[in-house]
Amino acid sequence: MKTFIPGKDAALEESIERFNSKLVSHGFDIEAVSWLNPVPNVWSVHIRDKDAPMNFTNGKGASKKAALASALGEYFERLSCNYFYADYYLGEQVATSQFVHYPNEKWFELTDDDSLPEGLLDQDMKAFYDTDHLLTASDLIDLQSGNEARGICALPFVRQQDQETVYVPMNLIGNLYVSNGMSAGNTQTEARSQALSEVFERAIKNRIIAERISLPQIPAEVMARYPSIQASIDALIAEGFPVVAYDASLGGEYPVICVVLFNPNNGTCFTSFGAHPKFQVALERTVTELLQGRSLRDLDVFEAPSFHDEDVADHHNLETHFIDSSALSHGTCSAVMLILPSATGTLREPRKKSVRGCWQNSMLKILTLTSPIISTLMSIAAASSCRAGQKFTRRKKFRLPTITVVRHFAMRWKICSPAKWTTTAARPCLM
Repeated sequence: MKTFIPGKDAALEESIERFNSKLVSHGFDIEAVSWLNPVPNVWSVHIRDKDAPMNFTNGKGASKKAALASALGEYFERLSCNYFYADYYLGEQVATSQFVHYPNEKWFELTDDDSLPEGLLDQDMKAFYDTDHLLTASDLIDLQSGNEARGICALPFVRQQDQETVYVPMNLIGNLYVSNGMSAGNTQTEARSQALSEVFERAIKNRIIAERISLPQIPAEVMARYPSIQASIDALIAEGFPVVAYDASLGGEYPVICVVLFNPNNGTCFTSFGAHPKFQVALERTVTELLQGRSLRDLDVFEAPSFHDEDVADHHNLETHFIDSSALSHGTCSAVMLILPSATGTLREPRKKSVRGCWQNSMLKILTLTSPIISTLMSIAAASSCRAGQKFTRRKKFRLPTITVVRHFAMRWKICSPAKWTTTAARPCLM
Protein backbone atom coordinates (compact mmCIF):
# COMPACT_ATOMS: atom_id res chain seq x y z
CA MET A 1 0.00 0.00 0.00
CA LYS A 2 1.38 3.38 -1.01
CA THR A 3 1.10 6.46 1.17
CA PHE A 4 0.60 9.85 -0.46
CA ILE A 5 0.62 13.11 1.49
CA PRO A 6 -0.12 16.68 0.34
CA GLY A 7 2.85 18.57 -1.08
CA LYS A 8 4.76 15.47 -2.25
CA ASP A 9 4.94 14.24 -5.84
CA ALA A 10 5.60 10.58 -4.93
CA ALA A 11 4.49 8.06 -2.36
CA LEU A 12 6.47 8.09 0.88
CA GLU A 13 7.56 4.49 0.30
CA GLU A 14 8.92 5.40 -3.16
CA SER A 15 10.77 8.43 -1.81
CA ILE A 16 12.40 6.44 1.00
CA GLU A 17 13.43 3.64 -1.36
CA ARG A 18 14.84 6.05 -3.94
CA PHE A 19 16.83 8.06 -1.40
CA ASN A 20 18.18 4.98 0.38
CA SER A 21 19.21 3.18 -2.81
CA LYS A 22 21.07 6.22 -4.14
CA LEU A 23 22.90 6.70 -0.86
CA VAL A 24 23.93 3.05 -0.70
CA SER A 25 25.13 3.11 -4.32
CA HIS A 26 27.47 5.99 -3.43
CA GLY A 27 28.89 4.29 -0.36
CA PHE A 28 26.84 5.90 2.39
CA ASP A 29 25.66 3.83 5.34
CA ILE A 30 22.81 5.75 6.95
CA GLU A 31 21.31 4.82 10.32
CA ALA A 32 18.37 6.21 12.27
CA VAL A 33 19.75 7.10 15.68
CA SER A 34 16.64 8.27 17.50
CA TRP A 35 12.88 8.41 16.99
CA LEU A 36 10.45 10.64 18.85
CA ASN A 37 6.65 10.56 18.89
CA PRO A 38 5.71 12.73 21.89
CA VAL A 39 2.10 13.38 20.81
CA PRO A 40 -0.18 11.87 18.17
CA ASN A 41 0.66 12.68 14.56
CA VAL A 42 4.02 14.27 15.38
CA TRP A 43 7.13 12.24 14.55
CA SER A 44 10.78 13.21 14.29
CA VAL A 45 13.93 11.26 13.53
CA HIS A 46 17.68 11.89 13.67
CA ILE A 47 19.76 10.09 11.01
CA ARG A 48 23.50 10.03 10.39
CA ASP A 49 26.24 8.33 8.42
CA LYS A 50 27.72 5.47 10.47
CA ASP A 51 31.21 6.18 9.10
CA ALA A 52 30.95 9.97 9.46
CA PRO A 53 28.48 10.72 12.28
CA MET A 54 29.11 14.44 11.96
CA ASN A 55 27.04 14.19 8.76
CA PHE A 56 23.52 14.11 10.15
CA THR A 57 20.06 15.50 9.48
CA ASN A 58 16.69 15.62 11.19
CA GLY A 59 13.26 14.93 9.78
CA LYS A 60 9.74 15.60 10.94
CA GLY A 61 6.26 14.64 9.83
CA ALA A 62 2.81 13.46 10.79
CA SER A 63 3.86 9.81 10.48
CA LYS A 64 6.98 7.70 10.91
CA LYS A 65 7.40 7.32 7.15
CA ALA A 66 6.90 11.04 6.56
CA ALA A 67 9.58 11.90 9.12
CA LEU A 68 12.07 9.44 7.58
CA ALA A 69 11.41 10.74 4.07
CA SER A 70 11.93 14.27 5.38
CA ALA A 71 15.27 13.38 7.01
CA LEU A 72 16.54 11.57 3.91
CA GLY A 73 15.46 14.47 1.71
CA GLU A 74 17.36 16.88 3.92
CA TYR A 75 20.41 14.61 3.76
CA PHE A 76 20.35 14.81 -0.04
CA GLU A 77 19.82 18.55 0.16
CA ARG A 78 22.93 18.98 2.29
CA LEU A 79 24.98 16.61 0.16
CA SER A 80 24.01 18.30 -3.09
CA CYS A 81 24.67 21.77 -1.73
CA ASN A 82 27.95 20.79 -0.01
CA TYR A 83 26.52 22.01 3.26
CA PHE A 84 28.00 19.38 5.59
CA TYR A 85 31.45 20.97 5.31
CA ALA A 86 30.46 24.55 4.56
CA ASP A 87 32.29 25.85 7.65
CA TYR A 88 35.64 24.28 6.83
CA TYR A 89 38.71 25.39 4.92
CA LEU A 90 39.08 22.74 2.21
CA GLY A 91 42.85 22.90 1.83
CA GLU A 92 45.30 23.88 -0.92
CA GLN A 93 44.70 20.78 -3.03
CA VAL A 94 41.00 21.56 -3.38
CA ALA A 95 41.64 25.29 -3.74
CA THR A 96 43.83 24.70 -6.79
CA SER A 97 41.82 21.90 -8.36
CA GLN A 98 39.75 22.27 -11.52
CA PHE A 99 36.75 23.35 -9.45
CA VAL A 100 36.14 23.89 -5.73
CA HIS A 101 32.37 23.68 -5.36
CA TYR A 102 30.72 22.79 -8.69
CA PRO A 103 31.96 22.15 -12.24
CA ASN A 104 29.93 25.11 -13.55
CA GLU A 105 31.37 27.63 -11.10
CA LYS A 106 33.08 30.69 -12.53
CA TRP A 107 36.11 32.57 -11.22
CA PHE A 108 36.51 36.36 -11.48
CA GLU A 109 39.95 37.91 -11.16
CA LEU A 110 40.42 40.71 -8.66
CA THR A 111 40.69 44.19 -10.16
CA ASP A 112 43.55 46.62 -9.62
CA ASP A 113 41.31 49.11 -7.81
CA ASP A 114 39.49 46.36 -5.88
CA SER A 115 36.15 47.20 -7.49
CA LEU A 116 33.67 44.47 -8.34
CA PRO A 117 34.60 42.77 -11.63
CA GLU A 118 32.23 42.92 -14.58
CA GLY A 119 29.78 40.04 -14.88
CA LEU A 120 29.52 39.50 -11.12
CA LEU A 121 25.98 40.04 -9.73
CA ASP A 122 23.43 42.16 -11.59
CA GLN A 123 22.58 45.81 -10.97
CA ASP A 124 19.71 45.11 -8.56
CA MET A 125 21.84 42.77 -6.47
CA LYS A 126 24.74 45.23 -6.40
CA ALA A 127 22.40 47.93 -5.13
CA PHE A 128 21.02 45.55 -2.49
CA TYR A 129 24.35 44.27 -1.15
CA ASP A 130 26.28 47.53 -1.47
CA THR A 131 23.95 50.31 -0.34
CA ASP A 132 26.86 52.39 1.02
CA HIS A 133 29.21 51.68 -1.90
CA LEU A 134 31.79 50.12 0.40
CA LEU A 135 31.84 46.57 -0.96
CA THR A 136 35.15 45.57 -2.54
CA ALA A 137 36.17 42.59 -4.62
CA SER A 138 38.56 41.33 -1.95
CA ASP A 139 35.62 41.12 0.48
CA LEU A 140 34.12 38.37 -1.69
CA ILE A 141 37.01 35.91 -1.85
CA ASP A 142 35.78 32.37 -1.22
CA LEU A 143 36.49 31.43 2.40
CA GLN A 144 36.59 27.68 1.86
CA SER A 145 39.37 27.85 -0.71
CA GLY A 146 40.99 31.13 0.33
CA ASN A 147 42.69 31.36 -3.06
CA GLU A 148 43.13 35.10 -3.49
CA ALA A 149 45.29 34.64 -6.57
CA ARG A 150 42.45 32.79 -8.27
CA GLY A 151 39.93 35.51 -7.44
CA ILE A 152 36.24 35.29 -6.62
CA CYS A 153 34.36 32.00 -6.97
CA ALA A 154 30.77 32.50 -8.14
CA LEU A 155 27.89 30.13 -8.90
CA PRO A 156 25.36 30.56 -11.72
CA PHE A 157 21.79 31.37 -10.66
CA VAL A 158 18.92 31.80 -13.12
CA ARG A 159 16.93 35.01 -12.77
CA GLN A 160 13.35 33.81 -13.04
CA GLN A 161 11.82 36.90 -14.61
CA ASP A 162 13.85 36.57 -17.82
CA GLN A 163 15.86 33.33 -17.40
CA GLU A 164 19.17 35.23 -17.49
CA THR A 165 22.18 33.74 -15.69
CA VAL A 166 23.52 35.79 -12.79
CA TYR A 167 26.78 34.84 -11.06
CA VAL A 168 26.59 35.12 -7.27
CA PRO A 169 29.77 34.93 -5.11
CA MET A 170 30.01 31.77 -3.03
CA ASN A 171 31.18 34.02 -0.20
CA LEU A 172 27.78 35.74 -0.08
CA ILE A 173 25.86 32.47 -0.28
CA GLY A 174 27.81 30.87 2.57
CA ASN A 175 27.90 33.94 4.81
CA LEU A 176 24.36 35.25 4.47
CA TYR A 177 22.10 32.38 3.51
CA VAL A 178 23.68 29.25 4.99
CA SER A 179 21.03 26.56 4.31
CA ASN A 180 18.15 28.92 3.59
CA GLY A 181 16.59 28.11 0.22
CA MET A 182 18.19 24.67 -0.05
CA SER A 183 15.80 21.85 -0.85
CA ALA A 184 15.51 18.35 -2.30
CA GLY A 185 12.40 16.69 -3.68
CA ASN A 186 10.96 13.92 -5.81
CA THR A 187 10.61 16.38 -8.72
CA GLN A 188 12.06 19.73 -9.65
CA THR A 189 8.71 21.42 -8.95
CA GLU A 190 8.49 19.88 -5.47
CA ALA A 191 12.04 20.91 -4.62
CA ARG A 192 11.55 24.47 -5.88
CA SER A 193 8.24 24.82 -4.02
CA GLN A 194 9.91 23.73 -0.79
CA ALA A 195 12.89 26.05 -1.31
CA LEU A 196 10.65 29.05 -2.02
CA SER A 197 8.47 28.20 0.99
CA GLU A 198 11.53 28.22 3.23
CA VAL A 199 12.60 31.60 1.87
CA PHE A 200 9.14 33.01 2.61
CA GLU A 201 9.15 31.45 6.08
CA ARG A 202 12.50 32.90 7.12
CA ALA A 203 11.91 36.33 5.59
CA ILE A 204 8.45 36.87 7.05
CA LYS A 205 9.47 35.41 10.40
CA ASN A 206 12.37 37.85 10.56
CA ARG A 207 10.09 40.77 9.69
CA ILE A 208 7.40 39.86 12.22
CA ILE A 209 9.87 39.47 15.08
CA ALA A 210 12.04 42.48 14.23
CA GLU A 211 9.08 44.81 13.66
CA ARG A 212 7.01 43.41 16.56
CA ILE A 213 3.99 42.68 14.36
CA SER A 214 0.98 41.24 16.20
CA LEU A 215 -0.82 38.41 14.44
CA PRO A 216 -4.48 37.34 14.38
CA GLN A 217 -5.34 33.93 15.75
CA ILE A 218 -6.51 31.33 13.25
CA PRO A 219 -10.25 30.77 13.91
CA ALA A 220 -11.28 27.55 15.63
CA GLU A 221 -13.57 26.62 12.76
CA VAL A 222 -10.59 26.71 10.38
CA MET A 223 -8.45 24.59 12.70
CA ALA A 224 -11.30 22.08 12.97
CA ARG A 225 -10.93 21.29 9.25
CA TYR A 226 -7.67 19.51 10.08
CA PRO A 227 -8.55 17.06 12.87
CA SER A 228 -5.22 15.21 12.87
CA ILE A 229 -3.29 18.45 13.42
CA GLN A 230 -5.79 19.64 16.01
CA ALA A 231 -5.34 16.29 17.81
CA SER A 232 -1.62 17.01 18.16
CA ILE A 233 -2.35 20.45 19.59
CA ASP A 234 -4.99 19.07 21.97
CA ALA A 235 -2.48 16.48 23.23
CA LEU A 236 0.05 19.20 24.00
CA ILE A 237 -2.61 21.23 25.80
CA ALA A 238 -3.57 18.14 27.81
CA GLU A 239 0.06 17.81 28.87
CA GLY A 240 0.00 21.37 30.18
CA PHE A 241 1.47 23.23 27.19
CA PRO A 242 -1.01 25.67 25.62
CA VAL A 243 -0.54 26.00 21.86
CA VAL A 244 -2.03 28.77 19.72
CA ALA A 245 -1.91 29.04 15.92
CA TYR A 246 -1.66 32.46 14.26
CA ASP A 247 -2.09 33.77 10.74
CA ALA A 248 1.34 35.06 9.70
CA SER A 249 0.35 35.80 6.09
CA LEU A 250 0.42 39.57 6.79
CA GLY A 251 -2.94 40.16 5.24
CA GLY A 252 -2.95 37.19 2.90
CA GLU A 253 0.27 38.18 1.13
CA TYR A 254 2.47 35.27 2.16
CA PRO A 255 1.77 31.54 2.78
CA VAL A 256 3.12 31.60 6.35
CA ILE A 257 1.73 30.33 9.66
CA CYS A 258 2.99 30.89 13.21
CA VAL A 259 2.36 28.51 16.10
CA VAL A 260 3.37 29.43 19.65
CA LEU A 261 3.84 26.90 22.44
CA PHE A 262 3.69 28.23 26.00
CA ASN A 263 5.24 26.68 29.08
CA PRO A 264 3.29 27.89 32.14
CA ASN A 265 5.83 26.31 34.48
CA ASN A 266 8.52 28.87 33.73
CA GLY A 267 6.74 31.56 31.70
CA THR A 268 8.59 30.81 28.46
CA CYS A 269 7.42 30.24 24.93
CA PHE A 270 8.63 28.79 21.64
CA THR A 271 7.63 30.40 18.37
CA SER A 272 7.50 28.19 15.29
CA PHE A 273 6.92 29.34 11.72
CA GLY A 274 6.10 27.31 8.63
CA ALA A 275 5.23 28.06 5.01
CA HIS A 276 3.75 26.29 2.00
CA PRO A 277 1.27 27.23 -0.75
CA LYS A 278 -1.14 24.66 0.75
CA PHE A 279 -2.52 25.77 4.11
CA GLN A 280 -2.69 22.23 5.51
CA VAL A 281 0.95 21.54 4.68
CA ALA A 282 2.08 24.85 6.20
CA LEU A 283 0.10 24.22 9.39
CA GLU A 284 1.36 20.65 9.76
CA ARG A 285 4.98 21.71 9.23
CA THR A 286 4.67 24.45 11.81
CA VAL A 287 3.18 22.14 14.45
CA THR A 288 5.67 19.31 13.84
CA GLU A 289 8.51 21.85 13.96
CA LEU A 290 7.59 22.57 17.58
CA LEU A 291 8.64 19.08 18.63
CA GLN A 292 11.29 18.14 16.10
CA GLY A 293 14.04 16.46 18.10
CA ARG A 294 12.27 17.25 21.39
CA SER A 295 10.40 15.18 23.92
CA LEU A 296 7.90 16.71 26.32
CA ARG A 297 10.70 16.86 28.89
CA ASP A 298 12.68 19.21 26.64
CA LEU A 299 10.19 22.09 26.57
CA ASP A 300 11.67 24.09 29.45
CA VAL A 301 14.72 25.47 27.66
CA PHE A 302 13.18 28.38 25.79
CA GLU A 303 13.19 32.11 26.46
CA ALA A 304 10.52 34.21 28.12
CA PRO A 305 8.91 36.97 26.02
CA SER A 306 10.89 40.18 26.17
CA PHE A 307 9.75 43.78 26.41
CA HIS A 308 13.03 45.23 25.20
CA ASP A 309 12.67 46.20 21.55
CA GLU A 310 16.39 46.44 20.95
CA ASP A 311 17.09 42.98 22.38
CA VAL A 312 14.44 41.34 20.21
CA ALA A 313 15.43 43.19 17.04
CA ASP A 314 19.16 42.67 17.63
CA HIS A 315 20.74 40.82 14.72
CA HIS A 316 22.24 38.20 17.04
CA ASN A 317 18.75 37.40 18.34
CA LEU A 318 17.36 37.25 14.81
CA GLU A 319 20.22 34.98 13.80
CA THR A 320 19.34 32.58 16.62
CA HIS A 321 15.76 32.56 15.38
CA PHE A 322 17.14 31.78 11.93
CA ILE A 323 19.08 28.81 13.30
CA ASP A 324 16.69 27.08 15.70
CA SER A 325 13.92 29.53 16.73
CA SER A 326 15.02 29.43 20.38
CA ALA A 327 15.65 33.18 20.73
CA LEU A 328 13.66 36.01 22.30
CA SER A 329 10.18 36.90 21.05
CA HIS A 330 8.47 40.20 21.73
CA GLY A 331 5.77 40.46 24.39
CA THR A 332 4.52 44.05 24.18
CA CYS A 333 0.75 44.52 24.26
CA SER A 334 -0.63 47.87 23.12
CA ALA A 335 -4.28 47.51 24.10
CA VAL A 336 -5.72 45.07 26.63
CA MET A 337 -9.04 45.12 28.50
CA LEU A 338 -9.48 42.95 31.55
CA ILE A 339 -12.59 41.69 33.34
CA LEU A 340 -12.03 40.24 36.77
CA PRO A 341 -15.07 38.47 38.29
CA SER A 342 -15.17 38.43 42.04
CA ALA A 343 -15.41 35.22 44.02
CA THR A 344 -19.21 35.52 43.87
CA GLY A 345 -19.19 35.91 40.10
CA THR A 346 -20.30 39.57 40.12
CA LEU A 347 -18.41 41.83 37.74
CA ARG A 348 -16.64 44.61 39.54
CA GLU A 349 -13.96 47.13 38.85
CA PRO A 350 -10.66 45.69 40.09
CA ARG A 351 -9.08 47.56 42.92
CA LYS A 352 -5.37 47.95 43.43
CA LYS A 353 -5.61 45.67 46.43
CA SER A 354 -7.05 42.83 44.36
CA VAL A 355 -4.31 43.26 41.81
CA ARG A 356 -1.64 43.05 44.46
CA GLY A 357 -3.25 40.22 46.40
CA CYS A 358 -3.71 36.56 45.62
CA TRP A 359 -5.71 35.76 42.47
CA GLN A 360 -7.32 32.66 43.91
CA ASN A 361 -10.78 31.90 42.44
CA SER A 362 -10.36 34.69 39.88
CA MET A 363 -10.58 34.50 36.11
CA LEU A 364 -9.24 36.83 33.47
CA LYS A 365 -10.75 37.39 30.04
CA ILE A 366 -9.05 39.15 27.16
CA LEU A 367 -11.50 41.24 25.13
CA THR A 368 -9.23 43.42 23.04
CA LEU A 369 -5.67 42.46 22.27
CA THR A 370 -2.86 43.08 19.87
CA SER A 371 -0.27 40.73 21.28
CA PRO A 372 -1.11 37.00 21.25
CA ILE A 373 1.82 36.11 23.47
CA ILE A 374 0.79 38.45 26.28
CA SER A 375 -2.91 37.64 26.13
CA THR A 376 -2.28 33.91 26.20
CA LEU A 377 0.20 34.14 29.06
CA MET A 378 -2.26 36.22 31.03
CA SER A 379 -5.08 33.76 30.38
CA ILE A 380 -2.88 30.88 31.50
CA ALA A 381 -1.85 32.73 34.62
CA ALA A 382 -5.40 33.69 35.56
CA ALA A 383 -6.50 30.08 35.27
CA SER A 384 -3.81 29.12 37.78
CA SER A 385 -4.45 29.24 41.52
CA CYS A 386 -2.18 30.02 44.42
CA ARG A 387 -2.31 29.35 48.13
CA ALA A 388 -4.24 31.85 50.22
CA GLY A 389 -2.01 34.61 51.48
CA GLN A 390 0.73 33.93 48.91
CA LYS A 391 2.54 37.15 48.10
CA PHE A 392 3.95 38.23 44.81
CA THR A 393 7.60 39.14 44.55
CA ARG A 394 9.27 41.70 42.36
CA ARG A 395 11.86 40.47 39.91
CA LYS A 396 13.97 42.53 37.54
CA LYS A 397 13.79 40.04 34.72
CA PHE A 398 10.68 38.73 33.01
CA ARG A 399 11.46 35.11 33.86
CA LEU A 400 8.78 35.03 36.55
CA PRO A 401 6.46 32.37 37.92
CA THR A 402 3.27 32.37 35.89
CA ILE A 403 1.06 33.86 38.61
CA THR A 404 3.59 36.66 39.06
CA VAL A 405 3.42 37.45 35.35
CA VAL A 406 -0.22 38.50 35.71
CA ARG A 407 0.58 40.94 38.46
CA HIS A 408 3.49 42.28 36.46
CA PHE A 409 1.19 43.12 33.56
CA ALA A 410 -1.80 44.22 35.60
CA MET A 411 0.25 46.92 37.26
CA ARG A 412 1.29 48.26 33.85
CA TRP A 413 -2.18 48.75 32.35
CA LYS A 414 -5.13 50.86 33.47
CA ILE A 415 -8.33 48.85 33.71
CA CYS A 416 -11.60 50.23 32.39
CA SER A 417 -14.59 50.79 34.63
CA PRO A 418 -17.64 48.49 34.11
CA ALA A 419 -19.48 51.19 32.13
CA LYS A 420 -16.75 51.18 29.52
CA TRP A 421 -16.12 47.44 29.22
CA THR A 422 -18.01 47.12 25.97
CA THR A 423 -16.76 50.27 24.29
CA THR A 424 -13.22 51.16 25.22
CA ALA A 425 -10.00 49.23 25.48
CA ALA A 426 -7.54 50.11 28.20
CA ARG A 427 -4.50 52.07 27.14
CA PRO A 428 -1.02 51.20 28.35
CA CYS A 429 0.20 53.26 31.28
CA LEU A 430 3.15 55.47 30.50
CA MET A 431 6.04 54.12 32.53
